[in-house]
Amino acid sequence: MTPSNQRTAFLEQGLALAWKEEIHTYIVVKPGTGPPMPAHKAILVGGGFRHMLSGDVQCKAPAGDSSLPELSHDELSLLLSFLYTGALDQNLPERHLHALLVAADKYDVPFLRRACEARLAAAVEPGNVHALCCGYVWTKCRWAYNKVSWGA
Repeated sequence: MTPSNQRTAFLEQGLALAWKEEIHTYIVVKPGTGPPMPAHKAILVGGGFRHMLSGDVQCKAPAGDSSLPELSHDELSLLLSFLYTGALDQNLPERHLHALLVAADKYDVPFLRRACEARLAAAVEPGNVHALCCGYVWTKCRWAYNKVSWGA
């Protein structure tokens, strides 16, 4: 087993299992749609939500509560799963990758951003660049445009 696989297995058996079984969760994260999801505050802080969960009065969420209205329940579940495991499901639809890419940018989760960009870039062809980047800030789509050979 490679070190990367060992790390993933360790996270899945420890942190991810604690999240899935809601063991000692200390915060509830509310998506824009669907039921709220419990999480561990330490995982969220380490994953880019430091300002939202800290003493920063302008960004601080109420104690035990946080809201991410731009994410659906499924997208929030995928985001939390990534924060706990460091891995993306291999069969994610492009719409979920796009939502996670926007969330990674908003909440400053560079590892998630790179994972989403790599997955989306692998799907880029000259005919679908616009569709893949539609709705996302165009200046953030360098990964897509750099992959396409525009020709003459």
